[in-house]
Amino acid sequence: MLIHLDLSKAFDGINWQYMKAILKAFEFSQLWTNWIMELVSGAFFSILLNGGPLQPFSHSRGIRQGDPLSPFLFIIMAEG
Repeated sequence: MLIHLDLSKAFDGINWQYMKAILKAFEFSQLWTNWIMELVSGAFFSILLNGGPLQPFSHSRGIRQGDPLSPFLFIIMAEG
């Protein structure tokens, strides 16, 4: 049986409250947990429309693809 997983959707669907709970369950210190959550939630985005940027907005869940920390976080979240 072949199972097809779309990892891009899996990266986008990670809930930050779940991530915080899993980090606590794996006994990460509060300092490390705060650092990781700040790295994950600190980014914001802006869309270019007709060559000009729109208002910046932030995301509410998921981890960024291409970030060196993301694969490690994804593995920890999958372990949980």
